[in-house]
Amino acid sequence: MRFDVFCTQGLSCADPMLRTFFAKLVFSTAAPIVIGVVIFGPSLARIRFLHHDKKHYNRQACNAFLVMVYLVFPSVSTVIFLTFQCDSHFGVDSETFLIADYTVACSGPPYFVMRNYALITIACYPIGVCHSTRTQFSLVCLTIVRCIIR
Repeated sequence: MRFDVFCTQGLSCADPMLRTFFAKLVFSTAAPIVIGVVIFGPSLARIRFLHHDKKHYNRQACNAFLVMVYLVFPSVSTVIFLTFQCDSHFGVDSETFLIADYTVACSGPPYFVMRNYALITIACYPIGVCHSTRTQFSLVCLTIVRCIIR
């Protein structure tokens, strides 16, 4: 199953700058983080201000976060790896262009920024999510929540 938040919301119609592949890359990788904050926010508020059971709400928030991560994982990973696909048959003078956005030359500064951002996000999504089992990922979530609460 693939869940592409960027396509379902039609955000590229709102602003011409959102039609670029870089905007899609940033949105696709940042949206799950923002959603994670939204998931953990109410849980932290219940624990902090209402003194509810920490274990229950931490477990509940971590489970919701894991479900969200695994729903967006395929589409986010696909977008990240599209950053590295350049077409050498399209350009003149042996110039290559990004397959996902033919307005981006693979030899220009905008592409280098995009590529470096994609390299950083590979550590978070394809590598980070794949190498985290549910237990390890939950422990990381709980540690983060504990640090935030203190």
